[in-house]
Amino acid sequence: MKNRVVRPRPRPDARRALICLSYAGGGTAPFRGWAGHVPDDVELALVCYPGRERRTGEPMPPLWDQLLDDVALGVEEAAAGRPYVLFGHSMGGAVAAGLASAGLAPAALVLSATRSPSSTLAYSIRPTDSDEQYVEWMRQKGQVPDEVLEHPELREMAVSILRGDVVAMHSLVPDPAHRIEVPTQVLYGELDEVDEEAVRGWSKIVTSDLRIDRLPGGHFYVPEVWERLPEHITALREDG
Repeated sequence: MKNRVVRPRPRPDARRALICLSYAGGGTAPFRGWAGHVPDDVELALVCYPGRERRTGEPMPPLWDQLLDDVALGVEEAAAGRPYVLFGHSMGGAVAAGLASAGLAPAALVLSATRSPSSTLAYSIRPTDSDEQYVEWMRQKGQVPDEVLEHPELREMAVSILRGDVVAMHSLVPDPAHRIEVPTQVLYGELDEVDEEAVRGWSKIVTSDLRIDRLPGGHFYVPEVWERLPEHITALREDG
């Protein structure tokens, strides 16, 4: 089994799991602090995509369906037969939605800063953009610390990972027939370009209960919200 799953605070006896999928260019590190903000009966499990962190030596999938196949194996490993909430942020939300619509059955789905397939909001970065455009995009989103972007080798690595994910994202062709049949919560930032209009279209796809919540801040909300984001997940407040 490949190194797909990170458990910041292992809880092998936990009854439930919160399984998180990261954004384009991201790894598991931004989610590790959440281990202190989940209920005692929940284990936080983070799926690591190919090409980063403990999977640096593995090639990044160039096609969206290949990425989904890889992540599905990680989710299965992370769940370990337990009920689980599947959380995805930005690109991770699109991955989570794709898996749920293809038959994966989490107890609940959480889509964070993820535009719906019917949204007219276009990707703001393309595979053919220059390295400089990628760096500026990361600065604007605030997803990579400035000290990383100012270090030539780290900046090159960050650009390479983000570009690989963008290539996969641009191969995604939404299937209008796909439906999500599990309870779903959508989170979005009040100052993000992925705004209420961009997420409203999930109501056309989710056939189970749907809840949409607006949070303060932009694409990554405000720091104090991001640090404790699991506390905003309604499925974790319920007795699983």
